[in-house]
Amino acid sequence: MRFIVANWKSGMNATQIVAFQDQWNQKSLTWDEDVRVVIAPPDPHYVAFYNDACAGVYPCLQHISALTGAAHTGSITPETISDCLPSYTILGHSERRREYGEDNRQVLAQAQILWQLQIEPIICVDADTFADMFAQIEAFDPHLQHQCLFAYEPAGAIGTGHNLDPQELDHIIGDFRRHHGDFFPVLYGGSVTPDNAASYAPYCDGLLVGGASRQADSFYQIIHNFIASDQT
Repeated sequence: MRFIVANWKSGMNATQIVAFQDQWNQKSLTWDEDVRVVIAPPDPHYVAFYNDACAGVYPCLQHISALTGAAHTGSITPETISDCLPSYTILGHSERRREYGEDNRQVLAQAQILWQLQIEPIICVDADTFADMFAQIEAFDPHLQHQCLFAYEPAGAIGTGHNLDPQELDHIIGDFRRHHGDFFPVLYGGSVTPDNAASYAPYCDGLLVGGASRQADSFYQIIHNFIASDQT
């Protein structure tokens, strides 16, 4: 299975999302069933997107609280989304780690909430947090029965325009899998564009796309280029 995940962050308002949906739904979706396209809209627009999602797209949240119950102002809790559960949720994104102080311990607590709801986490890591995050999951679930995806985000490539060299990605993911096994899909995230998407296809199981996913044409081209390269 291949995964192409759009993280719209806080960069789309309601009008822009409707325009994206209109443009997207005019396109011919030609990828195989073993490719999953996932979109995480900004929190205020999640429910509307869930109710009128783009064709062929799995809905995704950008984060979730590890807290439960109603008395948590400003938090997205299991109760908040009980009638519109996403297929996936992004956890531990580098921006949330940096701006909100989230760490692997908190990310694992959030993942446990998602697993209870049968939602698959997309857990973001960098070189310093990759192995420790896996170890914490393994300690909680020794048989690794819960499903998740990892998204490798090198710190210098997030929103900077400086994408990671594909050969370096091959080394990083290969080294991780030699030590920890091939249990979970690993995506790459960091300044992905239509021009470089294909170069990562041989080395990872998919992409986590930021700014370039906010335009329907650009995001569609990223998916097409990644899949076309993967099939050659």
